[in-house]
Amino acid sequence: MTEEAGSPGADDACAWGERLGWAFGLIADDPAVRSAALDQLAEAQRQVEDALDRCNELWRLTMPLGAEEQYQEPAFREARRRYG
Repeated sequence: MTEEAGSPGADDACAWGERLGWAFGLIADDPAVRSAALDQLAEAQRQVEDALDRCNELWRLTMPLGAEEQYQEPAFREARRRYG
């Protein structure tokens, strides 16, 4: 079954291709393509680690607010969204 342009499934596939299409390079025969994909992977891992560090930092800083207020704190919510 194919997705028609403009349908939710087609949009999801397009977004996936834009965000993660480079991952196919990890198994490419061309060493240059593999190298570029490995660089992209390393950068993605760095960004995830940075986002987790920021989320943890804000979690610690907002703990005194109490659980309900902590999870409503805009900076903490944004850090959790970015990490997710």
